[in-house]
Amino acid sequence: MTRSLPDKPSISLLKKQAKKLLREVRKNSPNALQAVAEHHPKAAAFSGLRDAQLVIARGYGFAGWPDLIEAVELALDSQKNLSEKSALLIQLGCLQYSGRDTLRNYQRARRLLSANPEISRYSFYTALVANNLSAVSDYLQADPALASATAGPLDWPALLYVTYSRIGEPRGQQHSLSIIRQLLNVRSKPGFARDTERHLSIHCTNGCHG
Repeated sequence: MTRSLPDKPSISLLKKQAKKLLREVRKNSPNALQAVAEHHPKAAAFSGLRDAQLVIARGYGFAGWPDLIEAVELALDSQKNLSEKSALLIQLGCLQYSGRDTLRNYQRARRLLSANPEISRYSFYTALVANNLSAVSDYLQADPALASATAGPLDWPALLYVTYSRIGEPRGQQHSLSIIRQLLNVRSKPGFARDTERHLSIHCTNGCHG
């Protein structure tokens, strides 16, 4: 018998449930053993935390733990307002050389953008990260100084939001390169073009989204 996730699910609580199940199985708790028998495809092979996570996930009706976590993240993200979603897109979707730089976070950012395409127009910086060429053009037309300003949620130059974005683009689409050209063409302070060209030579030689 499967359960439904609560209205406000918690990944930390699910992790605690898996750890508790593992402890209970090792104590030969009848309820825990029954859950394993019902939801684990190879109950006799149950041995560790991954097995417990699988049982928990299938107990909620999901094929596996990653599917459960993805569903919870989607549910949590859907409850955020547009400002919060926009901030999350930038935090998860940009390479920052920190513990956040994981494939799972990049994928979550892509799902967030796919479910909420309006985020890409929320601000100049979400437009850069999402490679929304028309939105970037509109923002630059309204305020050319944005091209050279160090600002936004990460306090970066505009170019970094493009080159460090890991959102990706559909095959055959190169909006990021067009955006970079626009930023280079809008020279609102001395030295901007020289500095950005040097940055590009370092960070875009192997592909801006590599």
